[in-house]
Amino acid sequence: MLIAIQFAEALRLYDVRYHDGGSMQKEAIETYQSAIGLAMNRRNEKMEAGEETNRSLHGAVDVDDEILLEYSAKSIDGVLCGLYTSLGKVYFMANMFENAVKQYSHCLELAPVYLDALASRGSSLIILGKYKEAASDLVAVIERDEHLRFLDTFTGLARVLQTREEASPHGWDRMIEQLSSIVLHLEGQMDHIHHPEGRAMIASSLNRLYHVLFLYHDSKTKDTGAAWESLTKAYSYKMSTLPPWTKGFDLQKTEATKQIFHKGFWPDFGSKSVVPIFIIGFVRSGSTLLERILDAHPDIVGTGENSVFNGQLDEIRNQIVKVSMTGNAKKLGDEVERLADGVIDEIRDRWSMLASAEGRSTNDRQPKRFVDKMLTNY
Repeated sequence: MLIAIQFAEALRLYDVRYHDGGSMQKEAIETYQSAIGLAMNRRNEKMEAGEETNRSLHGAVDVDDEILLEYSAKSIDGVLCGLYTSLGKVYFMANMFENAVKQYSHCLELAPVYLDALASRGSSLIILGKYKEAASDLVAVIERDEHLRFLDTFTGLARVLQTREEASPHGWDRMIEQLSSIVLHLEGQMDHIHHPEGRAMIASSLNRLYHVLFLYHDSKTKDTGAAWESLTKAYSYKMSTLPPWTKGFDLQKTEATKQIFHKGFWPDFGSKSVVPIFIIGFVRSGSTLLERILDAHPDIVGTGENSVFNGQLDEIRNQIVKVSMTGNAKKLGDEVERLADGVIDEIRDRWSMLASAEGRSTNDRQPKRFVDKMLTNY
């Protein structure tokens, strides 16, 4: 059990490295799988000995309540549910949605109403076009989420209802009734909380929920006035917690940057590769459509939702600054070329992993170009 816990604690590194932009995804998957194997062996040992597998160190026997516990405090079933759910999220971010659903389902076999797995599986099923199954999962979470930890399920269910309203037997009405009640509750809390972090959390939740109300009026009631009011409130809550713009400081930073990056700052060197195609944009701006159009070309491959390049930008920046301080232009040129080649190598590795997960050989397709998409304009 201790080994499984140590593995689980080590996984945090892979969570960060992966979700920051797609690096270390192969290592993350392999590490999660190893931890699951160890934990499953321990579970089998406990079952053979007639011991409980669902009792946490706190004495609780309801795995569903262990979501927020550290791995060291969870029951063995709780450890497995946490591992399965985390692995599912890694698969989800790698666009391996069927694999993600399998991992969430493994968790739900142990704990049928483990809300994190239910909510996550619902999101994956939407992308797979299984709207009825997605709605069932999302409604189950909404009905049971007493602590309001999974408010994004409202957004997911709204997407389902927009596409296929009959997928949920209750349609929009029941969800909107519950959502409206939650909005009133959160707005009441907002009036009495003065701590910045607490207000920011509530404002973020209200922003998402008012967006759902906007979708409801925009697609269901066709009430333009109500849709606009909901959208306005959503953005007012989003803006309410942003720090004020310090005009003088930002102008000073801009001028300093302009002084550094003058014309001729970069010598004539760098990667001449035409392998990567970079898509830089914002969410819901058509970036996925563009990637899919490019991916339809026999010589071009899209490598997923999460950007390899974006995940390495901090390291690239730090290395370039470090070498620049030596004043050696050749070293700087060599370093830029090395970093660029590293990005291309990792993009190729991701393609190999995706092709393998889809059960096809990379020999079936030999792409010349790879699309790398980042959804934040870094």
